[in-house]
This record gives sequence, structure tokens and C-alpha cells, in this order.
Amino acid sequence: MGDNARKALYMAVGVFFALIIITTGISYYNKTEPVMSTSSSKIDTISSQLDAIDYKTYNGTQVSGSEVISAINTKASSNVAIKVKTKANSSGKTYNSGSYNIKDINNHDYIESTAMFNSEIEKTDNGTVTGINFDQE
Repeated sequence: MGDNARKALYMAVGVFFALIIITTGISYYNKTEPVMSTSSSKIDTISSQLDAIDYKTYNGTQVSGSEVISAINTKASSNVAIKVKTKANSSGKTYNSGSYNIKDINNHDYIESTAMFNSEIEKTDNGTVTGINFDQE
């Protein structure tokens, strides 16, 4: 067998094996793609449920001022606004970051840690929490 024929045979065998590997890869992708899609959907559902559980303690319940301060420091963000209405400030103050640090008891936004607040969650139509409202009793 000539040198050129041998090279052509090696090239043909290489192309054949490459096609087998590509076909096998496509076959595995087609089999696993629905599983991956379903898994992604289930993960999104679980994430939404965990978010709902995380905010459930503020849904129509009565909480203390210290819990309100804790919610501001841990939950307030650009996605979740926390509005607090005190007896001294009936229009309320909105917090968009975890930064409650009012120490002056005469400040109308001061939150007394032992005061009681009614809480309510704000949600979008698809159930995403966008805010928590606290009204002092």
C-alpha cells in the first residue's frame, strides 16, 4: 500500500470517529436537555417558595420594634423597600438599604424597640415580594 493511500485511509478513519463522537454528543444533549429544563424550572419554584417562607413572618402579623429594625438591616434592598410609619411620623419613612442607625429618641423616625407594629407584605402579580410595610399601633 502506498504512502498516500495510507494517509487517506487514516484520514477517513479519523473523520469516521469524529462523526461518531459528534453524533454521540448530539444524542446525549437531546436526551438531557429536557431534564435540564425541568430541573431549572423546579429550582426556580423552590427559590420562590423559600423567598415566600422568608417573608411569611411579616405577612399580616404583629411584630416588635426590634424586629422592624432587624428587617430593615437584613431585608431592605434595592428590590425590597421597607416603609415604617411611627406615631411621630404618620407618612412614614422608606428604607432601601440595610442602614437603620437612628439613636436620637426625639427623631420622628426613631423606632422604639418595644413598640408594636402591624406588618404587611407588598407583592407583584407574580408573587415577588417588593416591600414590607410596618405601621405602629
